[in-house]
Amino acid sequence: MTEETLIGNRTSTSDTDIHFKTLLVGFASKLSTKSTGRIGFELALNTDDKCRYVRLTENDSGGLFSKECISLDSLFELLESQQEDKPFKS
Repeated sequence: MTEETLIGNRTSTSDTDIHFKTLLVGFASKLSTKSTGRIGFELALNTDDKCRYVRLTENDSGGLFSKECISLDSLFELLESQQEDKPFKS
């Protein structure tokens, strides 16, 4: 992760985000050797289930992505199920 900025006590006000408190906003370099640019992301805490979530917020070089909040537990489980040293498709 690069260029991380801590956001204190910011709570989104949209209906879909009412239960998410943003903890961190940042940018990360893309992993693909064919891609350039960075992906924006937010790390958030769900105030109902007390779990942490991540969501993509922007793609500075184009391309489609979902802004849906994904549980970090689910994400880690998926990554751990992948074969080591083998690329996987998004």
